[in-house]
Amino acid sequence: PCPMGCPGVWSFDDFGALVSPALLKKWQQRSVERTKKQALEAAKEILDKAQQDAEADSADPDLKLVREHVAAIRKMLRPACPYCGMAFESLAGCLSVTCGARDRNGRQVSGCGQVFCGGCMTKRPCPKKCGHAFVQPGELHRRWRVWRMQRPTEYLREHFRGGPKDDHGGGARSDAILERVLRGTRSDLEVVGVWPLPGFAL
Repeated sequence: PCPMGCPGVWSFDDFGALVSPALLKKWQQRSVERTKKQALEAAKEILDKAQQDAEADSADPDLKLVREHVAAIRKMLRPACPYCGMAFESLAGCLSVTCGARDRNGRQVSGCGQVFCGGCMTKRPCPKKCGHAFVQPGELHRRWRVWRMQRPTEYLREHFRGGPKDDHGGGARSDAILERVLRGTRSDLEVVGVWPLPGFAL
């Protein structure tokens, strides 16, 4: 930064033109030492955090389970190919989407090349028969909101409150884990406009 206190930043060439070669070399050495020190401190902080997380995991037997449920729900909220799982952010126009991209020679360079419904994110044939319709962004996001609400709701019904995959021991423990999962995913669900989920408000 500028030694006079302004928010500007000096280039290395500008700085070098104002000091002697010996002083410039000394400054470079100290800069390298400082960078190494900062890198070591950052590495130590990461290791300390990993150690704390490991200790928290051992002290809280349900934490790993909560994280797995949270990760599963977050994954459900992303638009992704139902065949290979490759995520994408948007699509242009037609709801009949081909996963990935091809180069100028027609070779598949990403994704799996399968065709699926971009409206409800399902394999063909689309259960809602969306076909090759072209939709505006607002309509597309309305359709996405439907499956973004359905998927996590169905997941929670299966894994909690006596659902077929509820292996949390039932009762108070299952309810406590569910509450932590909801708290962990609330901000994600709010961002895509599906909070609260039907029957699962905090």
